[in-house]
Amino acid sequence: MQSGKNIDEIVLQYSTRGMDVLQSLHPIEHTKVATEAFLKLPKGTVFLYTGFFVGGHAETDGPVGTYYLARALNRLGYKSIIVTDALCEEFFKEIETIEIPFEGHSESAYEDILLQHNPICHISIERCGKNAEGKYANMRGKDISAKTAPVDELYSLGQRTALTFAVGDGGNEIGMGNFKRSIEDALSLVPCIVNCDYPIIASVSNWGAYGFIAYLEEHYKEHILPSFEEVDNYLEYIVSLGSVDGVKSENVKSVDGKEWYIEQEILSDLKTAIINHHNSFTMSDNYAQNSKSQVNIGSRLIKEFDTLIDDGSTLLDIGCGPGVLTAQIKERFTSKNLSVSGMDIDGAIIKKAYTTYSNIEFFVGSFFDLNSEKKFDYLFSNEAMHWTPKIPDEYYDEENIIYYFFSDKVKAKYREWGLQNFKKSIEFINSKFTKNAVLQFGLDMQLHSVYRLINETLTELYSGDFKEIKFPLFYPTLDEVESILSSYPDISIQKCETESIALSETSIDEILGFIKGFTHNFLIATLGEKKMEKVYSLLEEKITQNIDEMREHQWKHCILVLSK
Repeated sequence: MQSGKNIDEIVLQYSTRGMDVLQSLHPIEHTKVATEAFLKLPKGTVFLYTGFFVGGHAETDGPVGTYYLARALNRLGYKSIIVTDALCEEFFKEIETIEIPFEGHSESAYEDILLQHNPICHISIERCGKNAEGKYANMRGKDISAKTAPVDELYSLGQRTALTFAVGDGGNEIGMGNFKRSIEDALSLVPCIVNCDYPIIASVSNWGAYGFIAYLEEHYKEHILPSFEEVDNYLEYIVSLGSVDGVKSENVKSVDGKEWYIEQEILSDLKTAIINHHNSFTMSDNYAQNSKSQVNIGSRLIKEFDTLIDDGSTLLDIGCGPGVLTAQIKERFTSKNLSVSGMDIDGAIIKKAYTTYSNIEFFVGSFFDLNSEKKFDYLFSNEAMHWTPKIPDEYYDEENIIYYFFSDKVKAKYREWGLQNFKKSIEFINSKFTKNAVLQFGLDMQLHSVYRLINETLTELYSGDFKEIKFPLFYPTLDEVESILSSYPDISIQKCETESIALSETSIDEILGFIKGFTHNFLIATLGEKKMEKVYSLLEEKITQNIDEMREHQWKHCILVLSK
């Protein structure tokens, strides 16, 4: 957004339990990434989990956010079912509810529930999950297993076939297993070990749910974020049923010890953020099919492993997308009994990849999340390392779409920021492989003419109306790459080649399809479908006039083979 805080920053305000520290260790916009993944799912039944035992009752944090998220989803055409226990028996009269008993449920019973309702995903909001000792513990470390139904067992079983999301604000909630090591080391707490596909960190879990609703409202253009008055009335209702403030352990109208006026501030800030919100960059669903250049280079890159792969070893494909190249690797080294995994930040694409290639392990992950301890013998990455997190708000004052065309002073500052992100990618890679890494990524000036043409087209048609379109990219120079690698004495550079080659796309339709692959989502979100189609129409004319310039020397990239 051009000014003010973004949605993830808003829900992390007034942190008192270390969530700001956790966010600094895992610096991505968790709520944003989670909502984008959710929006790629088909509409259907959503299971929402909540209810946290405090002093004989359910605490006020969790049920409020769950109720309003369930209500919002129902209004948008989904079917919400809240999964909880007897502590929240009267909390959700308007919403269908499944009550899990404190004891006596079997895995087969959970399987029957999933089979009956076939949920498209599972969302937990402030629900306690088991720790490494198999117990449920409150924020003070006290065992509350006797008063906590094993709801997380249904959640974990559901994760086998559907995406899982989870909001937490302390570390003992479902989903916080993703940050187990950080919670132990930085916060000195005993964490929940239940993982999820998309964790959301918030200072108050209700706020994380509000943030999720805010992104849904921005996407659907439907007014579904509750007003403060609605939240105030609902909190008063569940307090009348015995609900308590989880920090104060008192039956009072507050949440997590926060002054209640702050709730109004959070909701107001979120509404403002919706108005100014910039949609993040995502590839279109058919990008892999349209980008012959990317697939062709990747296929050639795979051959670098021919003399490297040992029998019975492991390999991770970072930025695997729909798994096309991951599957090529698996097939090429079948005789070597190579165990291949794929990782991508896009959870919906990961599910699609697993459906297509069920003999390969796929999981959600990012270059900028160093939490996972798992290592692989080999790493592979094709056209992924130059992508960055959402760029800082200050750069949205620039009218151009990419840092290539920023003013010199701003461009220099952006390159400093971009280089820091590229260093994080190298740090991640260094932490992940034990033998070899084969990497390909764009260098400075890659696709320069392509981006210039897109920039000129938008300026010509909609000057001033497209400032929110900023491609989160950083293309390093070769000198910068070599300088970063020199700081890792345990890494040897076996190969470092640079190329400046033509796009594999040759016809006007193919080049336009290639461009649509990485611009469609941005343009339809910021300009709308009619204006977007006008952009593509003019782009087609410009490509026709400059097809040679559009193709030649556009793919400027680096191929690295590293060893330890």
